[in-house]
Amino acid sequence: MTQKESLEKNYAFVESKIDEFLNIYRNKYILVYDEKVVGSFDTYETAATEGINNYGPDSGFLVHYVTETAVLNFIMSA
Repeated sequence: MTQKESLEKNYAFVESKIDEFLNIYRNKYILVYDEKVVGSFDTYETAATEGINNYGPDSGFLVHYVTETAVLNFIMSA
């Protein structure tokens, strides 16, 4: 699976569970890998660093801020 495909699947997973995640992770950054929440963090930097350290920069993990307001997500490649 390509990095783009992994990101798309992880994003679709978050969108399908957003109501549930709002109850659990509101105002947190969640780290999603392989369509699973593998951590929640107070800052984007901490979540991204954890993702890079555990899965590598090209693995397609997703860091998503859980809030009721839609946010702009940046998808980047290393």
